Amino acid sequence: MENKILKLPFSIKMAIVSFLIGTSLFIGYFVADDKLIFLILGFMFVIIAMISNLLMLIILLFDWIENPNEKKQISRKVLILIANIPIAIIYLAIIMY
Repeated sequence: MENKILKLPFSIKMAIVSFLIGTSLFIGYFVADDKLIFLILGFMFVIIAMISNLLMLIILLFDWIENPNEKKQISRKVLILIANIPIAIIYLAIIMY
């Protein structure tokens, strides 16, 4: 299992790590007594993740344009990368309400 994860493309690893960190902060918010620290950490994480994932998305879009033979694989990577957006919106909605 560990070898399979190590062989994944960097963009997919990045999406998985972003998801795991975001989910950990989300769960920590509900478990911890001091919710403010998780709100601050979560906000900082969202800013950093947004910038890094946006840069990766731009790189993938350039790859998509430059490598027409690999459009299907690159499109899959893009979809996995942007799948974190609705998850983050759902987490935010749950915290707000």
